[in-house]
Amino acid sequence: VSMARDEMRDGSHMLDVCVDFVGRDGVRDMREAVRRFVTQVNNLIEALCGARLTYNYVRIGGVAFDMPVDYANRVNSFLDSFEKFLKEFDNLFILRSLTKSFGLAGLRVGYGLGSRKMIEILEKIKIPWNVNGIAQQMAIKALSDASHLRTTRKVIAREGKFLKDSISRINGFTCYDSDVNFILIRTKINSKQLQKKLIKRNILVRDCSTFRGLNNNFIRVAIRTHKENLRLLEALKRI
Repeated sequence: VSMARDEMRDGSHMLDVCVDFVGRDGVRDMREAVRRFVTQVNNLIEALCGARLTYNYVRIGGVAFDMPVDYANRVNSFLDSFEKFLKEFDNLFILRSLTKSFGLAGLRVGYGLGSRKMIEILEKIKIPWNVNGIAQQMAIKALSDASHLRTTRKVIAREGKFLKDSISRINGFTCYDSDVNFILIRTKINSKQLQKKLIKRNILVRDCSTFRGLNNNFIRVAIRTHKENLRLLEALKRI
């Protein structure tokens, strides 16, 4: 489920989506549907609408995974608030990865937070040697670098606003609010055609036509350095 924040501002839409999940892809009931929803990376549940529903789901016995998986650098730290519920619920597990925040995609490393009971269960079923030594050392070093996250959050907040405001002023493009280092954009140009045109200028954007709930009028761009963002803006103006 991939949706813009404005389309998810109230819980009723989220419930509609969860109902739509039931009966498809092995989803048997609402509990499983909500679990599927809150574990979707692309739906950005930190868009605030799902907080109460997620909390209630955990309260009635569901296992929720806190998963904008690697957006520890997100400007909106809304989901950090779920950590305080770890002492309250044995069935809550929070999963985070470090792939985008620290550029460690190739190492496939992250961490999880949960009750002692939950961790003991996971320890019994995890594969041996699931994280190599180099990845462990890099993860420890990354998590020790608090200044990197502080700096990154400031850059994303500043450049994200600049990029969103600037693209919105270009005819044919509409930007949606974002709490992470990506911006979803509606475009009047076919997304695949737009992607090909930008590739010719050595700029790669995400074609969102394959995202459930979207179509070939949506792309996603990353918030980059100011110089790179200016380059993207110039390319969009020329298309």
